[in-house]
Amino acid sequence: MNKLEIAFERLRAEGWYCAWGLSCCQTCAWDEVTCEDNIDLEKVLFNHEQDIEEDVDYDDDEEMEWDRHFHDIDSTNESLFCFSGSKEGIKNLIEVLPIFEECGVKVNWNQNGNSRIELTW
Repeated sequence: MNKLEIAFERLRAEGWYCAWGLSCCQTCAWDEVTCEDNIDLEKVLFNHEQDIEEDVDYDDDEEMEWDRHFHDIDSTNESLFCFSGSKEGIKNLIEVLPIFEECGVKVNWNQNGNSRIELTW
């Protein structure tokens, strides 16, 4: 397991929903999360396909549309993540920042609800 996976396990033990590579974009990914049962939406941390798409030189637009490539959690070491930008969501995320530090995951975030958190592991 890499450092991010260890941090995710710790967060899940604290009641967080953590996920890698949810559908398409932020809107679709949030829709996917809200369809799940028993999730505290103030304790969610996930990225989506647009965050983890590999930079590939495609020969044509059709190939790009049907042959997209995505990083898995072990083939990259950084990503942006979505979370609830509400007051409660921000407070919850700030409270677990020490878990990232303890697990060796670097955080780049201005602790504001209108920006995303970047994690490097």
